[in-house]
Amino acid sequence: MRYTYTGIEVRDLDRSIAFYRDVLGMEYLGRHEIEATGGEVAALRSKGAEHVLELNWYPNSRYREGSELDHLAFECEDVEKTGRPSRSLNRPRVIGRATGEPRCLITSAL
Repeated sequence: MRYTYTGIEVRDLDRSIAFYRDVLGMEYLGRHEIEATGGEVAALRSKGAEHVLELNWYPNSRYREGSELDHLAFECEDVEKTGRPSRSLNRPRVIGRATGEPRCLITSAL
């Protein structure tokens, strides 16, 4: 299994993109709408890094300071098989495959 990205929730997607891109010098990879939530997602990466920072904005979120960690993503061969132990141990729940990522296991934050 391979750790691939971290998703954080943001209050203002445009301001967050500008901060990570213009202040921290991260490469902006793009953004798109999230049909399931009505929100938007943007991705950035530090130069030379494989790990991606995903910024998630949800229109009706009850965002609170300290609630920014949205989810972690791991790439694996078999989502169902890999997720089974986490369910039996009552650990962060397995959400499943992300759109466009057929081999991606996504867990909710603790």
